Amino acid sequence: MYYHFDYVGVGRNYKWVDTVNLVSTWEQLHLTYTYGVDRLWVVNVGDLKAEELPTQFFLDYAWAPERWPLERLHEWGRGYVAQSFGPEHADEIAAILHTYGVLQARRKPELLNRRITLDPAKDLSKDEEAVVYDDQASPYHLNHYGEMARVTEEWRRLARRAEKVGRRLPKEDQDAYYQLALYQVKATANLYELREAQFTNILYAEQGRAAANRYADLTDERFADDQAMSDYYNNILVGGKWKGFQTQPKIGYGDVERYGPDAPWQQPQTPDHVALPDEVFPAVRRIEPPDRAEMGVGIDGSDLWWPEADGEAVLLGLQPVPELPRAVHRGLQPRQQALRLPHHRGRALGEGRPRARAGRGAGARHRAGRLEEGPQGRHQGAHHRPRPRRRHRGGPGRRREPPDAAAGAAGLRRGGRARVHGGRALLPGRRHRGRPLEAPARHRAGRGRDGALPRHRAQPGTRWPRAAPGVRDDAHHGR
Repeated sequence: MYYHFDYVGVGRNYKWVDTVNLVSTWEQLHLTYTYGVDRLWVVNVGDLKAEELPTQFFLDYAWAPERWPLERLHEWGRGYVAQSFGPEHADEIAAILHTYGVLQARRKPELLNRRITLDPAKDLSKDEEAVVYDDQASPYHLNHYGEMARVTEEWRRLARRAEKVGRRLPKEDQDAYYQLALYQVKATANLYELREAQFTNILYAEQGRAAANRYADLTDERFADDQAMSDYYNNILVGGKWKGFQTQPKIGYGDVERYGPDAPWQQPQTPDHVALPDEVFPAVRRIEPPDRAEMGVGIDGSDLWWPEADGEAVLLGLQPVPELPRAVHRGLQPRQQALRLPHHRGRALGEGRPRARAGRGAGARHRAGRLEEGPQGRHQGAHHRPRPRRRHRGGPGRRREPPDAAAGAAGLRRGGRARVHGGRALLPGRRHRGRPLEAPARHRAGRGRDGALPRHRAQPGTRWPRAAPGVRDDAHHGR
């Protein structure tokens, strides 16, 4: 049996870091052994330094297949970590490495600038060219349910977990932890952030958004971080013991103009097979926005923007919480634009979504807001969605200060009233569903154990000092 942890060939090399999902490896080895192939097993590990974990598992399983059924993989992973770092942090580190393998199984890092699609005009069963490879696009979509942002955030969270564990390890384990776990997690997370910024820049530059240049700068920053981590690994870690082990290109695949027709699958290299320094491909774009206010609208599910695009803007379906249209800011000057937004309980994230302060009117079917765009595409003002309704529960946990004169006056302007509910001050503009909530029994009497009034707690029937005429509070069981 011949197996790969490292690969050179078409469709694309993967030689940078460990990308093995241990469960998948177990499944292949188990099938091999079950079918009676047990005389000679060979595995291609490439650079052994990046493949310690899967190589160790390959050898352990090959010598004792019955010892490691699927349900004991966690035990094996914990033992592998404990061998280097002891039992105290073994569960945490093993869980990080397991999640790392799951995330890497989605897409090899070298393929983060390749999108694979089918040409609907061709028959895949008869024509190999029906498969279309685009080496200047991300496999994850920016404008389809926030796919790229969600995937990148998963890597970002994993990197934070890995750093948190690393800070608790003793000094003598820091170097080993960096090379066996932390580097591959942090460097891959950084690469996802780079790709997110890179393809956001390219999209925004096509749309003429003022924010495009900011994402170009962010791409450069992430590339600098990648090079700094490689330099640390090669020249500083353990006094340069592993010099040269992190010189593998992984970002510049696909650049035919730079290194020839093998670029779609082969690493960036010279004709005599010497690896070239990494570069960002495709290159980011910088634009010069007009010195005026100019705005458009973009939607989830499309890279187009309106009114530039033809046809109707149709939102994606099957969304319990659909995304609102996004503002496309194309100028350097701020612009104020009044918007009428439908009643919407969704959440707007990231660049260019409308941010409007909700207003209430009797029987109103829409919530009106004002959108203010600042320089470089940054939007100012309140969030476009009304704050979620909250139920204020009595008890000693979350206390609210009495409303001051400004709050009282604001309440009057909105036609609201300050009320006391279950020993809690309820500010104007909040709705409280259901029956009035009572405070816990020990607070209903209005006094603590020492007989003193609880700090910042209103008593039944107590009225706040009249900060503004008409601000009223109700009794303990009032409305």
